[in-house]
Amino acid sequence: MRARSVFITAIFPLVLGGCLVAADGMIEFRATGEVFDERTGTPLEGVKVVLNDTSANSDGYLPFEMGESDASGQIDVSLEYWFGGLMTPVEFFLGIGRGASPDSVDIELSKDGYESKVLRFTGLNPSNGVCDIDLGTVDLAPVSEKSCLLEVSRKAVAPLLLLQFALP
Repeated sequence: MRARSVFITAIFPLVLGGCLVAADGMIEFRATGEVFDERTGTPLEGVKVVLNDTSANSDGYLPFEMGESDASGQIDVSLEYWFGGLMTPVEFFLGIGRGASPDSVDIELSKDGYESKVLRFTGLNPSNGVCDIDLGTVDLAPVSEKSCLLEVSRKAVAPLLLLQFALP
């Protein structure tokens, strides 16, 4: 009987801690806010809202498009996000590890002709599988003519450089 007690108290936790458990779940991210032109103050329609899971337990920065702003610049978008991975039982019970729900995300707002803006949200604590993110009021700055010309030049020169290296 004593040998069995030693096994349960000493060996079993080591075996349990070394096993891997598959854990996954779903969170609905909801983002609300409004977006305006920084110069004119007019609402911006068609601003893309993209979610990037930046948690330590994520596989990297995978972008997920949530939606776009409407004609009045209002953002009210949602995304069902599946997460998961392999973790030890200890990580599972503590809510840490690769299978844990995301605790930080980046929300990127972008529109052609405007500088993109990335907003970081940390310490997220989803309630009943829903994570509400208030973006507030966001102003996007129009791209300057100088940076537009630089971008066009970069796009025009890049293929030429590629050809130079590809040809003998």
